[in-house]
Amino acid sequence: MDSVVATEAYKASAVADSLFFATVDATYYKLVMDNKESYWGPLMMISLFSYLTEEQKPWYDALSEEAKHSRYGKMVKESVVALIVRSVLKCLSLQPSHKMGNR
Repeated sequence: MDSVVATEAYKASAVADSLFFATVDATYYKLVMDNKESYWGPLMMISLFSYLTEEQKPWYDALSEEAKHSRYGKMVKESVVALIVRSVLKCLSLQPSHKMGNR
């Protein structure tokens, strides 16, 4: 494996992959920010991502109040709250004993 990683082809591939994902991320960000005043912004967030990460929390924070209170904004908010809870539990080194929301 070390011999493969050391090749120029592997290094070029890693750079190309990095540039690709940076371009995708920038494109997604622009799409959400261009639509942050309406429900389209949060709709794009739930359409483009399987799940939200810490990187997308500022995206939600940038949405207008109208967008946050839309049906899709509320769905994104649920994901953001779940993300925060997971982060807190991780910081506290706790594992939930049951799935959240299933009581």
